[in-house]
Amino acid sequence: MSVSKRERKAAIELCELSADCDLQNQWTKFTLLDAIDEARPGAVLAWKAFEAVDDSVGGVAFEKLEAAALLRDGWNPGDPVVRR
Repeated sequence: MSVSKRERKAAIELCELSADCDLQNQWTKFTLLDAIDEARPGAVLAWKAFEAVDDSVGGVAFEKLEAAALLRDGWNPGDPVVRR
């Protein structure tokens, strides 16, 4: 599945915004599910990347940052997640 640059950038920003809210204990202000409900660009891609991340990363905020990193590295839904 190919992802446009615009959608990828939006998804990265959503992952980072949501992680930032989590780290500041303000998770009620913004979540990835809110973004999906609002049909924000990149929201579904952000959620798919978040779901692809291993739960052992160390907390939800860090999983979202890892999802952003996956997207930055060119990961697409359906691709395997390779640990280095």
